[in-house]
Amino acid sequence: MTRVNYEALLQDHDRHTPAATVCTRQYDFQVPYGVIEHEDQRITNITEKPTQHFFVSAGIYVLAPQVVHSMAADTRVDMPDLLKSEITAGRSVRMFPVHEYWLDIGRMNDFELAQNDAASVLQRV
Repeated sequence: MTRVNYEALLQDHDRHTPAATVCTRQYDFQVPYGVIEHEDQRITNITEKPTQHFFVSAGIYVLAPQVVHSMAADTRVDMPDLLKSEITAGRSVRMFPVHEYWLDIGRMNDFELAQNDAASVLQRV
């Protein structure tokens, strides 16, 4: 579920003309322990409970027509594999950060949260 500005997404894709644009979301993960850096058995650094920052796929994609036309009919292609093949071929794959509301519904807890969010929106209408 998302409130991404699709018009801005399509304008960005059209302006930069990549093979694909991937909507991304920043995801922060705090390691719950002190992290040890080492060389062999010698500790070189200790960072207490560091936060790692990643950009993850929001599962929203824009594909250039030539990418769509290059795919074989009736053949299953996972999006990560398709994007990797475009990158390997030297074609541009861009990211479009999503700052608006976004919730992945691939896990049951998130799906239930999405149902609650949708119900609260409908109550306001």
